[in-house]
This record gives sequence, C-alpha cells and structure tokens, in this order.
Amino acid sequence: MENLFDTKQNIIDQLKDAEDRLTNAKAELKQRENELWLNTQFKELGYTNDDTRRAYVNHETTELRVNEEMIRNEVTMLKRELNLCDDKIKLFSF
Repeated sequence: MENLFDTKQNIIDQLKDAEDRLTNAKAELKQRENELWLNTQFKELGYTNDDTRRAYVNHETTELRVNEEMIRNEVTMLKRELNLCDDKIKLFSF
C-alpha cells in the first residue's frame, strides 16, 4: 500500500512538471506565431493576404505545435495514470 502512495506522488510530480512544460510550450508557440504574423517582410516573401500569411505561420510553427501536442498527450496520460493509481488505492484500502 505504501508503494502505491509513492507511485501516486511520483505521478503527481511528473504531472506538475509536464503541465509546466505545456504552459511554456504554449507561450513559446504563441510568441513565435505573433512574431511571424507581425513580420514586416511578408510582402517581400510574397505573402500578401491573411490566408497565405496564416499558411506561412502554420508552416513555420509546425515543430512547436507538434511539441505542444506531445506534451498535451503526456499530461493526459499522466492524469489517467493518476486516476488508475487512485482507484487501486481505494480498492486496497477496504
């Protein structure tokens, strides 16, 4: 039973770390999107309307968006593990 509580605390620690990384990844993505969107060289690059600008920004931020999604999936997995651990603790506490 003590091992389950240690496991739960470990999952909680991992979850907090993953949530912090997710917050940072979101902020980094938003900052990069804003930088690209406000880029004054769009006309020089041939991106003259909002649709082509959006496509350019999406293309240039693909790696950041994939990273954010991977961290989001990690957070989801850790929350499921935490729920499973809680269920085991409830089961064995009777």
